Amino acid sequence: MQEAIHHKIKIQKTAHYYTLGQLSANTRYLWLVCHGYGQSASRFIQKFRQLDPKRHFVIAPEGLSRFYWGGVTGEVVASWMTKNDRQEEIEDHTNFLNSIYRKYAGRAPEECEWIMLGFSQGNATIIRYLERFQPSFNNLLIWAGRLPRESCGEEFTCYLNQGSLHYFYGNEDIYVTADRIGEETEFMKHTGLQFNIHQFEGEHRVDKKALADWVNKFLP
Repeated sequence: MQEAIHHKIKIQKTAHYYTLGQLSANTRYLWLVCHGYGQSASRFIQKFRQLDPKRHFVIAPEGLSRFYWGGVTGEVVASWMTKNDRQEEIEDHTNFLNSIYRKYAGRAPEECEWIMLGFSQGNATIIRYLERFQPSFNNLLIWAGRLPRESCGEEFTCYLNQGSLHYFYGNEDIYVTADRIGEETEFMKHTGLQFNIHQFEGEHRVDKKALADWVNKFLP
């Protein structure tokens, strides 16, 4: 029986992202924030509405694969990638993030600081973007997720450690359990990644209070 042959072709695709705040001479912090699996950027960015829009400009790209949550109807959500054709999908979404970064880095005041944040599946997305393009950044917030093991070689670790690294998890997170935290901290120790660990009261989410507490403590 004849078997189907797998082919690939590069095409143009329209990508989507949302922003909060107004980029101006008063902007002090630029955020690039990546949502988790089965979320939309339009809803995820609402987590950051509490930030002062005069000082903070937030950019939330949306995963390139959209689908209906819960079948053929319901909310339209997105995913960054699957296990199939993963290298091509990594290339696509890291190119997408780099296009956004370059667009706004050229418009921002020179003294602006970049804050990179990934939540859940978005953690691997932001890490792989940093690995591939190594843009300038000041803070990296990994939120309720797992660091991709293939990404953290010695050279990349040195690059990451130039910024301020932070790992957040909730004490009631059913995905980021005590065992998982143990694995992550051991991996950080083994690779030399200098993460600050932050635990908050809550489940698998970007907790607004934990975020506000971090901003008040670490951002002058």
